Amino acid sequence: MAEIYENQGNSTKAHDCYVQPLAAYEKGGCPLEAAGLLHKFGRRAENLDDSLQYDNRAMVKFEETGTHLGMAMCLSEMGNLCNKRGQYSMAQEHYIRGLAACEAVGNNDTIAMTLLNLAEVSTKQGRHKWALEYYTGALAVCGNLDNCPHDEAHLLFSMAEV
Repeated sequence: MAEIYENQGNSTKAHDCYVQPLAAYEKGGCPLEAAGLLHKFGRRAENLDDSLQYDNRAMVKFEETGTHLGMAMCLSEMGNLCNKRGQYSMAQEHYIRGLAACEAVGNNDTIAMTLLNLAEVSTKQGRHKWALEYYTGALAVCGNLDNCPHDEAHLLFSMAEV
């Protein structure tokens, strides 16, 4: 039912349909399923505060289960939300923790994207040396990928702007 409401653009009714399964997952000791729903809520929330709250709750559940990729997704999203708010130090903290989670599972796509996010935030903070190091790291990781989140030309252009 929730997916039908989502497809119709009715996020409020979709959210209401997910609340009952979330309560059942949390009560029934299914933290991984609960984390997935909470992360979904975070991505669909209408304001940044709600998004951060949901992703933080999901993050705790992913940590409980040792699901590093889930942790990385939540931390990346929380970093993106803080970046949008201009809270660059907080965004950087989330991205650094997310990078550690990505590296724990060896997910190079997510590592590359996180390094790019760190480079962007470092540039906004005026930490150009760090930004260049993050861009260099992203280039190295992208060199080992068939499908990099950004092509090499884009990365080099971004580095030149720093």
